[in-house]
Amino acid sequence: KSFSMHAYEASIEGTPYAEHDPIGTRDAIENATSNGLKNFYEKWYQPQYAELIVTGNVDAKSLANIIKNKFSNWESTSDIAIEKRRDIRLNTQDEILPSNSMESPSLHLVIERGDLRRETVEQQHAEWRDEVAIQLIQQRLISLLNDAAEPYQYVYAQPYYSNYQRLMSAGISFSPDRREQMHQIFISALTSLRDYGVTQAELESITSNWYGELADLDSDWSKRKPNSYAEARIFQLEQDSVSQSKESYAQSLAAFLDKTTLESVNAQLKELLSNQPSFVIGMGKSETQAQFADVFTALNSTYLQAGEKPSDMNAKAEGFLQPAEEGSIVSMRQAPGGFQVYTLSNGVDVWFQKDAKAGGRAYIYFTSQGGKAALDKSLYPAYELAAMTAVRSGLGEFSGSELDAYLRTNNIAFGPILEPTVHG
Repeated sequence: KSFSMHAYEASIEGTPYAEHDPIGTRDAIENATSNGLKNFYEKWYQPQYAELIVTGNVDAKSLANIIKNKFSNWESTSDIAIEKRRDIRLNTQDEILPSNSMESPSLHLVIERGDLRRETVEQQHAEWRDEVAIQLIQQRLISLLNDAAEPYQYVYAQPYYSNYQRLMSAGISFSPDRREQMHQIFISALTSLRDYGVTQAELESITSNWYGELADLDSDWSKRKPNSYAEARIFQLEQDSVSQSKESYAQSLAAFLDKTTLESVNAQLKELLSNQPSFVIGMGKSETQAQFADVFTALNSTYLQAGEKPSDMNAKAEGFLQPAEEGSIVSMRQAPGGFQVYTLSNGVDVWFQKDAKAGGRAYIYFTSQGGKAALDKSLYPAYELAAMTAVRSGLGEFSGSELDAYLRTNNIAFGPILEPTVHG
């Protein structure tokens, strides 16, 4: 059983969620009968409990006639009132939990952030303020670990939704012999963010993606399919939230970004991280509960101490190596599929296809022949590690964290292509 499953089970222990498995108990499934299923159907398949959601290119008048023909004679045969419970609190106390044999030791932090319900613009903005703060936390954690060349399996900070509750979760996984050092780095990063906040450069590297979403909203919205509208509405009904039009969403997002300043973000970080967290220890396979007798006292004591002021966190504006001399386009031709092919003076072919639905985005792939199949087998391990090593080490004059900040600030997603016969 994975650590995440142990963590979820601990969070619902002693609550009604623990007593009602969504797929049923083994006993209930094995002893199900035809009459039992029929009675269940007749009890709950009632018009007062139903929502009909229709999306797609449909004619409203024709649809109304179909609905009338199919459902007008559907009458209720039950007056049982459904009690929809969204107020059951999860357990968020400190925990020491096992992991499976494939998982490394870990440390996690959880902070409650209220109900998941979203009915007003202010509730939406409150959730977004948390999201920006959490993205800044993850960015700082990754940057510190990469700059220090610390080995780790994963590190994260993310909003977390569970059973109608909104939470913030952060964690780090590491080798067994690095637990003490990783605890210190993890807590130190959080307390520094709480007490000193982030820089303007760090903020811009996060908000650039939000501004990109706003700029490309029409493009993204036009790509939505009917099923995505239906799924969104189902989610809203389940979470007791309201629907939002594209225009309303755009206005809300623009207003939110106008108010997202360095001062407001640092205030949000302080408010978020000043809440009393719960800590969760993920034990490695060689660890036992006995060795963690005073761990939560130590973690909470360290968390309450003043954070350290961070060193220079300014972003580097330039760092890629530039070609020694400029090239030129030597020819251009049309190709099937709406492509224009430009041949450059260095022999590289550039295939260009215009996409009216791409919005302000450009998608660029640089590939060349030669992949894993061309390598000696002794190089296969290095092949698998090449991309991650480049990300951690950086490119050109960028360090790994500087490269990450540059890409974020310029709203660029960068990924390797490592295939059997090509790379790029």
